[in-house]
Amino acid sequence: MGIEEEIRAFQEDVVRRMGLDLEVAVESTEESVLLEMTGPDRDDVLQDRAELLETFQYLLNRIYGIRLGERRVVVDCDGFRKRKEAELRQIALRICERVRTTGDKEVLGLMNPHERRIVHLEVAEQDGVTTVSEGDGFLKRITILPE
Repeated sequence: MGIEEEIRAFQEDVVRRMGLDLEVAVESTEESVLLEMTGPDRDDVLQDRAELLETFQYLLNRIYGIRLGERRVVVDCDGFRKRKEAELRQIALRICERVRTTGDKEVLGLMNPHERRIVHLEVAEQDGVTTVSEGDGFLKRITILPE
């Protein structure tokens, strides 16, 4: 059994023990191991700003991170991450435009590392603005500043 199937089996066991009715599919790329969960209990995973989804991803990366090397585990449920990523990119673009127009910095709300990475990468592609993370711990804020 490869590491991808091991991760999938582990996640299936976790959701089963939690009493959740979810199927777990795995897809492997050079950059990540993507677990996609679908099923009747998807709303339980996505409630409270997808806190359970974030917890699954965090734990799987802690457990398997060393063995995966540069790759990371990404856990999604019913396409939530793709929708969230598109939303974060749109927010970043809107705020970049506002920062360029006003010359004032803007501080975004608390974000987990995955969300911050999306914003940092989107802002890095924009002219005239830059980002900095602020705070301690898992959740931090991003400030978008004029260059």
